[in-house]
Amino acid sequence: MSLNLDFSFQRDSFSLQVATQIKTEGVTGIYGPSGCGKTTLLKCIAGLEPVSQGEILFNQQPWTKNKRSLPIEKRSIGFVFQEASLFPHLNIQQNLDYGLSRSRKKAQQFKFDDVVSLLGIGELLHRETAFLSGGEKQRVAIARAILSQPQLLLMDEPMASLDQKSKSEILPCLKKLHKALNLPVIYVSHSAEEIARLADELIIMQKGRVKAHDSLVQLLSDISSPLSEQDQCFVVLDCVVSQINKNFHLASLAFDNQQLKIPMSDFKAGQKVRVSIHAKDVSLCLSPPQDSSILNILPVTIVAMQPDNAGQVLVRLQAGQQFLLARISEYSCQQMSLTDGLNLYAQIKAIALVS
Repeated sequence: MSLNLDFSFQRDSFSLQVATQIKTEGVTGIYGPSGCGKTTLLKCIAGLEPVSQGEILFNQQPWTKNKRSLPIEKRSIGFVFQEASLFPHLNIQQNLDYGLSRSRKKAQQFKFDDVVSLLGIGELLHRETAFLSGGEKQRVAIARAILSQPQLLLMDEPMASLDQKSKSEILPCLKKLHKALNLPVIYVSHSAEEIARLADELIIMQKGRVKAHDSLVQLLSDISSPLSEQDQCFVVLDCVVSQINKNFHLASLAFDNQQLKIPMSDFKAGQKVRVSIHAKDVSLCLSPPQDSSILNILPVTIVAMQPDNAGQVLVRLQAGQQFLLARISEYSCQQMSLTDGLNLYAQIKAIALVS
């Protein structure tokens, strides 16, 4: 089951050429700078922009082929835009009822009460749209799109216009939706941190082309990807809570026979969590450090190195089956005689929980 894209789009001086296959499960993030074609790609998938040539197949059903295009209303797509675009003359209940009315399915896969509960909008149902915050409006817009019973949900930077408080309210809701609903999502954002919290797969776009497409974990740690060029480049590790030490307020996270410790949050043993580690927060040692205050010291192997700007080197490290990045000075790299395949130790100064 997949969304097969092999098409081109041309408008004035901008061209979009895409040839890739997206899994119709989980969340696929689309990342890139403004103007690279992220929104245009979504609109072509939805049928809002005409494809110049090529085809779009959703689970083998042709949505666009040989310049024939399936009407938008028959594509079973939910679309969430940057702006909530709620109907101002309808209250929240009526806006959601409109979503239900757009469903072409007799059976409801996504139940009204379940979606309302997951997005935490039960108390808003009888309110008018004018009295909602930006975050509340966007949660209603997401609920309305899901209640139309789509087979695919497209989200175009749904948090771009929201303040940090609203974003912090919506992100956990999106994570709950991802876990509770069997609904594939294509999520566009220019924020790598935002995508890192949600995505399973990642597509990186540049100048109307797919620069890279792989798992999120793989691409974040790829030193040849555009993401590695950022000053704040980071990786994510998928872990499981293995132990909680209430005396010291620490949680132990396990991955591939490795252990990390982070300040305890509201965790439960066995819970899956995702953490992010910035390259600037990783230092390297040739031998196990002694009497260090740093809690997280992992045995790692150098798998690749790449000179960075301003006399620095970006080092890709394998830890179990996952990867870290470390940004160190070129001087330190030469002093330590670092080479591919060398076994050493990574000290991790800071770890952030991202999911």
